Amino acid sequence: MKKYIDKSRKELLQKIEWLEQKLDETRKLEQFLNAANQQLQANEQQLKAANQQLRATEQQLRASNQQLKAAEKEARTAKEMYKKSLLLRNAILESPQKIIVFALDAQYRYLDFTTLHKQTMKEIWGVDIQVGDRMLDFIKNADDRSKAKANFDRALRGEYFVLQEEYGDKQLKRTFYEDHYNPVFGPDGHKIIGVSVYVVEITRQKETEQRLQKQVQEYTALNKKYKLQNEKLNALNRQLQATERQLRTVNKQLAKREEILTEAQKIAELGHWELDLIHDSLSWSDETFRIFGFKPQEFDPSYPLFLERVHPDDRKKVDDAYNQSLKNRTDYEVEHRILLKSGEMKYVIEKCHTHYNNNGQPTHSIGTVLDVTRQKLTEEALRETMLQYQSIFNSTSDAMLI
Repeated sequence: MKKYIDKSRKELLQKIEWLEQKLDETRKLEQFLNAANQQLQANEQQLKAANQQLRATEQQLRASNQQLKAAEKEARTAKEMYKKSLLLRNAILESPQKIIVFALDAQYRYLDFTTLHKQTMKEIWGVDIQVGDRMLDFIKNADDRSKAKANFDRALRGEYFVLQEEYGDKQLKRTFYEDHYNPVFGPDGHKIIGVSVYVVEITRQKETEQRLQKQVQEYTALNKKYKLQNEKLNALNRQLQATERQLRTVNKQLAKREEILTEAQKIAELGHWELDLIHDSLSWSDETFRIFGFKPQEFDPSYPLFLERVHPDDRKKVDDAYNQSLKNRTDYEVEHRILLKSGEMKYVIEKCHTHYNNNGQPTHSIGTVLDVTRQKLTEEALRETMLQYQSIFNSTSDAMLI
């Protein structure tokens, strides 16, 4: 019995020990399960966070995809614009506006140039250029080469400037240009990698400026000469003004004398005339017009019109007398009759003196015409009276005392 109890106790102790082990294992398993549960909860939270992040990433991907599509569209647009700008650039650079463009790197080698620049280099330096050629090697004139290098270096240091310069081989062609120098920056926008030059030929403009400068110099010289002449003219003008004052005084005196002479001629019935033999023109004084029965200056007289007023029986005598005086270079004097438009007849005495040039040719005659009608009528009346007295005297036989 005791053995059985001891055995049972031992088995019981073993079971208790086993139970304690199992209980310990259960506690450990429970701890593990609790830890696993906590880890699972943490994993669930991480999974939720990851899921949220995934959804956010999906949204970002969708946004990025939209941005990518927009960027692709912008890239296509930019590519089209670049093509258009390239066409526009080529159109501008190769335009017929005489604009020369070329670009060099920091070693003065050609990066690009227009067709017109290539033609210009051929004209002024006699060379054919290619991209990559060193431009300074083609500039044969040492002064021009030094000047060009100094200008390129200024642009390579970052300067923008404009110069008017003359380049070219004297044996070929020297040409004036207006050069616009610009530095060329690299992709970073800071480092200068070359220089571009925009060139406009201004030879005609320069020639025009030189002509204008010459004209200005000539004008300045003429202006000085004009000032001197103007001073002389001012002095002469003062003398002329004094002379004019004297002439006005003389003219007043002459006008007064002319008035007196006209009045005297009217009273004396004496007119004067002048015949210009060079220009075949005749001028009469006012009194001459009145003597011939016209108003003063009623018409332009002439030698043929004068002869028409001469009595037909006296015309040949008058014309012959005048022509004979010219031939013999003597003064002319003739008495003749004239017929007025009214039919009235007058008696006049013509006198004239003719002037001759160095060749002996007559140039003009100056003469007078005196109305002697009243004297002639008085003489006729006296003659008739004397004839009457003579007739009476002859018919009376007895002597008569008067």
